[in-house]
Amino acid sequence: MLNFVQYLMSLIAAAIAPIPSQPELQAMTPCTPSIEPAITVTVSDSRTRKPIEATVTVRDGSFQETLELNGVTATGQVIYGGAFERPGQYTVTISRDGYATLVMMGVNVTKDQCHVVTRQLTIDLQPIKPRPESLR
Repeated sequence: MLNFVQYLMSLIAAAIAPIPSQPELQAMTPCTPSIEPAITVTVSDSRTRKPIEATVTVRDGSFQETLELNGVTATGQVIYGGAFERPGQYTVTISRDGYATLVMMGVNVTKDQCHVVTRQLTIDLQPIKPRPESLR
């Protein structure tokens, strides 16, 4: 009988114990061993919406990096990623011959308890109309 009473008392104690707050729960969550990119970028043609390859550069102060191919989506979209585990305030430049270069300033990347919080950018580049021969 004593074991049953002890069992009931432990159930009651567990039921009335304080519930951990969100920060306490996060502190209890172990970090994964992964290395996360600060920024990922997919690039499409603004007219056709088809994926295109491009050069993607990120800059934060004196740090600069050309993002590498990081994967391909099921729809064939090329994903560029980089600046791994590096929070910061970035300027992102996307360029490709035949398209207007796009510059995005102030792309903020933060960090949580374990990793950077990846900023996922989807970019549509505008094709540049070729100049007629008579204007060259």
